[in-house]
Amino acid sequence: MSLKRILRRVLLAFVLGGHDVFGVGMSREQIEELLFAMHKPKIEVTISDGEKESDPNKATMSRAGGARHGGAERVKWSIGRRSGKHTMGLRKAKSIQHNGKKLTEIIEAHERFFRGKEGGARADLAGADLSRADLQGINLSGAILRGANLEGSDLRKAKLPGADLSGANLRKADLRNTDMTESILPGADLTEAQASGVEFFRCDLSNAIFHRAHLRNVNLRLANVNGTKFSGADMGVAILRETDLTGADLSGVDLSTTLMPRGYAPAQAKQKNA
Repeated sequence: MSLKRILRRVLLAFVLGGHDVFGVGMSREQIEELLFAMHKPKIEVTISDGEKESDPNKATMSRAGGARHGGAERVKWSIGRRSGKHTMGLRKAKSIQHNGKKLTEIIEAHERFFRGKEGGARADLAGADLSRADLQGINLSGAILRGANLEGSDLRKAKLPGADLSGANLRKADLRNTDMTESILPGADLTEAQASGVEFFRCDLSNAIFHRAHLRNVNLRLANVNGTKFSGADMGVAILRETDLTGADLSGVDLSTTLMPRGYAPAQAKQKNA
């Protein structure tokens, strides 16, 4: 990257109050220091990747030093990569409470309940605030999550078969590769959710909202989608075999690669919703 482009991006970040530069976040103080250094004569700025094997989607910036080198001051900014793009700003389960109990305790009791062990109890998280929570791989099979707020949460590879998510807020949640077999989601809001690869087999999705959601390679076989709004969703290679699409809103959806019910024509979507 040229010095001119670096300076342009730094100045833009400064105006924005210390946001994304070189793909990472910088504080105002770091930006001011770098700007000051770049205006010095014979300045030499190098950008280096600190941890090549880590996740390239997340990074922090730190100043390595200001030693002089051949008459020029070398200011080296090291980009240290950290794993887990979706852990940035997410709340850990141990820091969340619901009805006076720690979420970790509720999950542990539910795990015992799921395995039929003594001291177990079904997780009742109805109305819980689980927004922006790190719930990767969590097992909440059959849990009660009616009206829960899961907006922006990370639920990748979570186990939610038979869970009751009626009216839950799952806007912008990351549900990729989650098992939601026979889950109950009537009226749930999954607007702009990352839900590719989700198992929605036999789910009750009546009146659920999937506006602009990512639903590539999902299995919606035998799901109840009466009144479900898929408008603008990405449903590439989605499976809708044996699914009654009566009442479903598929406006603005590219169905060219979607596996539709036998005998179903894309034009029928408009007819059924007219």
